[in-house]
Amino acid sequence: LLTHGGIMMLMDIGTFSLAVFASYLGLLKDDDFSAMRTWFNRKAFKKTMILFDGRCGLCGTMTVILTSFDWLQRLAFVNYHDPVVREKYAEGMPMKTLDEAMHVRSPDESMTKGFYGFRTLTKELPPLWILVPILYIPGVPFIGEKVYGWVARHRR
Repeated sequence: LLTHGGIMMLMDIGTFSLAVFASYLGLLKDDDFSAMRTWFNRKAFKKTMILFDGRCGLCGTMTVILTSFDWLQRLAFVNYHDPVVREKYAEGMPMKTLDEAMHVRSPDESMTKGFYGFRTLTKELPPLWILVPILYIPGVPFIGEKVYGWVARHRR
């Protein structure tokens, strides 16, 4: 693998190295494929959960927009008004806290909300990647929190 990987990286010999890599698949056993499935389905590939207000028109519109940006299929939207969902993804959180802002639960189980939740989402959505460095400029989080808070208070 290293030899043909080096040849592919350092020499221009067409698709020979890719053909060799493909032929290596014939040497794999069922256990190898099971191990690969386990690796691809590991915790790192869990989806980012967005807890949103299913009774809010703006929130519903935003889920449609964010879904259209989710080219890598990394997001899952859950309505926190469903008691089963709330118990599973927002255990112990009061409804008032959930109503204040969108909450984003990352695959590593960390929870962000409001502006910081949006900032977390920009890392998951390719069309928004250009915003990531801007959202980390000093002062932008302060302004972002104020703008997000205003929108959240006036969404209904």
